[in-house]
Amino acid sequence: MPVVRHNATLQQQSSQQQSSPASISVKLSVRPDSRRVLVELLFTNQSSSSDAYLEKSNACSNGIIENNVFTVTSGRRQLDYAGVLMKRGRPRPQDYILLVPGKSFSTQVDLASAYAFFDGVHTYQVKYSALHTFPDRDGFIVVESHVERFHFRR
Repeated sequence: MPVVRHNATLQQQSSQQQSSPASISVKLSVRPDSRRVLVELLFTNQSSSSDAYLEKSNACSNGIIENNVFTVTSGRRQLDYAGVLMKRGRPRPQDYILLVPGKSFSTQVDLASAYAFFDGVHTYQVKYSALHTFPDRDGFIVVESHVERFHFRR
């Protein structure tokens, strides 16, 4: 099955004004096989002058989905998130990934490990969407991908 890539950019929602806010893009690609639905996320700081930060847990930095950061649907039905749900305190500085201008961070996860796919063959749509706070101030950004379609048999 061919891999299709989409690109989207963040929406800045901060309580403080920034002189030159960072712009983060995320490319999402899906590669299903007979047992897994592999998703690759490529986050890139599009800014030429501002650093950007991603929360490690929301960026799936360890290759594990630690929060409900994907919306997966088939038709009008949304798949249940069956992965880890943890209440966390405010992230510490070591809980962030720093993206200097022009740099990227890539990770791969298995959607089938965290979402309850339906039995049989279905067409699905997936979108990444997560809040990312800042390590040095209040506020957050919403980083979202475009919707990606794929077929998967469970």
